[in-house]
Amino acid sequence: MIYYRTIRLHEILNGSAIVKDLPYGEYVVTEMETLRYVCVGDLVQQAVINEENKTAVVKFQNKLVKEDLFSHTDVFENRFRIGDDGKVSITQDKLLDNTSDFNLYRISQNVLKAVEKEEQ
Repeated sequence: MIYYRTIRLHEILNGSAIVKDLPYGEYVVTEMETLRYVCVGDLVQQAVINEENKTAVVKFQNKLVKEDLFSHTDVFENRFRIGDDGKVSITQDKLLDNTSDFNLYRISQNVLKAVEKEEQ
């Protein structure tokens, strides 16, 4: 079984994802590549969930490498205005995601992938 979770980072630049109700087993957790950030350290980590260890934690640290680019989760609305003189002006308004507590500026979307070891 493969489980995916997305972590959306806002300007505080930290976040977490929880995968609940995983069956006992050994897991390989991988942080997948993103457009603006690179993982500092190991991209792949191991986690074991069993009767004695019902909660496993893995941590990844990222470094911003392409600050000038928008992330694939950035959402903009382009507005075109034509003045009385016929001149066109274009403005971009960043849209906010009303379904989360995070604003969509300076966001990276990091995806974690957890795979049971025997399925690799």
